[in-house]
Amino acid sequence: MTTDINATSNRPRAARSVFSKLSALRLIVLLTTTGCQSAQAPDEAPKRAEAVAEAPTQLTLVEGWGCHTVDSCFGLKVGRSRTFERRVGKSVGQESWTFVEATQEGLVSTYAQEGGPELYRVDPTGLSLSYGGELLPAVRFPVRFGVAFSVHNAKGSRVTMHVERSEGVLETPAGNFEGCILHKARFSNPEQPEAQEMVVETTLCEGVGEVQKRIKLPSLPNPIEFTLLAKEQV
Repeated sequence: MTTDINATSNRPRAARSVFSKLSALRLIVLLTTTGCQSAQAPDEAPKRAEAVAEAPTQLTLVEGWGCHTVDSCFGLKVGRSRTFERRVGKSVGQESWTFVEATQEGLVSTYAQEGGPELYRVDPTGLSLSYGGELLPAVRFPVRFGVAFSVHNAKGSRVTMHVERSEGVLETPAGNFEGCILHKARFSNPEQPEAQEMVVETTLCEGVGEVQKRIKLPSLPNPIEFTLLAKEQV
């Protein structure tokens, strides 16, 4: 009898032991498939968002150009020099520029052998060019071809800035360039509506900046033309 009672009493204990093991196993599976995932999901989402936010973005300054900074796009680096041919009718000469200073205000100055210094101003919105010693907003970033806008200079003239893509290949003694910007600044004074307009056409090429300039003045029968002869970085 004793043996039978012990055998009978061991059966529930064994059953309870097996049941406990199965319950624990189910609980572990439940936690790993539901509870753990729900606890980790909120932490993983911000990490993915932070990774996207921290990914570096490169601003394309000019359509079709592979550069992403003003220095690399327009060559506005201190120490870089350029030599231009200056032509007015049959009169031909040379003019050399060297970038000599860059300030915290975004001003970059060049020294010209004749005509005095040239100035550029760079800010997040665009590039200002020097016209008659006065800086005027000329190119807006990012550059979009076919876009025009107007500003006024200190003399009260309205200056219309227009950007186009130069056609074909521009051949110069300093090399051949294509995919450049053809920038036109057209001056008009409302007080002299019958006067002929002054027009300044500047060709800016990737990695170099100004490669060619053509200035049409009402007082001169021939335009003043500048063509890049040589470029170097000191």
